[in-house]
Amino acid sequence: MKSRLDVWRWVGDYALDLSKLPVTVRQAPAPMNAPLLAILGIACLVVSVLASVGLSGSGQLSRTMLPEVLPVLAGGGLLYLAFLSRRSGRDVSFEHSGVSVKGLWFLRAEDWWMPYSAFDGVEGKAERVLRGQYYRTFYVIQLRHPEPEKNIPLFVHYPGSRGMDQAVLAQKTKDYAQALGVAVV
Repeated sequence: MKSRLDVWRWVGDYALDLSKLPVTVRQAPAPMNAPLLAILGIACLVVSVLASVGLSGSGQLSRTMLPEVLPVLAGGGLLYLAFLSRRSGRDVSFEHSGVSVKGLWFLRAEDWWMPYSAFDGVEGKAERVLRGQYYRTFYVIQLRHPEPEKNIPLFVHYPGSRGMDQAVLAQKTKDYAQALGVAVV
C-alpha cells in the first residue's frame, strides 16, 4: 500500500472550491471506517467468548489461555480504533495568506498555521493502489509540504469515476496552484 498520498483517508470524490477565500472545510476519515472496525472488534469478542465456552466445556482449556486472550485483545483493540476513528477529524481553513489546521487525527493533535510559501506547491498524481485483487487509480491533488504529515488533500477522484484523465488532472492542478498562489510541483 502506498501511503504517501494518504488516499485511504478520503473515500469518494473530494474537491475543494477555492475560488472565494477564506474557505473552511472539515476533513474526516472515511465514513465506514468506524462502523467496520467496531463490527470486526465485536466479532473478535464473540469468537473469543464462544471459543472459551466451548473449550472450557470440553476440558481442553489451555494452561496459557493464549488462544482465548488473543481474540479479546484484538477485539478490544479494534473497538478502540473504531472509537478513535469516530472522533478523528480536522478543520482546514484556507485564508488569503496561508492555511490553518486544527483537529485530531487518531491520537495526533494538530493545531498549526502556515503560509503558502512554506509549502512546496500543488502536486497532482495518478496513484495506483491495490484494492482487493485489482489496482485502482486514484487521482489526487494535494498541497505538498516538506513534512508529508502536513500535506493537505485538495481533490481526490476515486476509482471507477468517468471523465478523469491526465490532461484533466494537469488542468485542475494548475487551477488549484493559481488559486493559492503557489507553484505546480
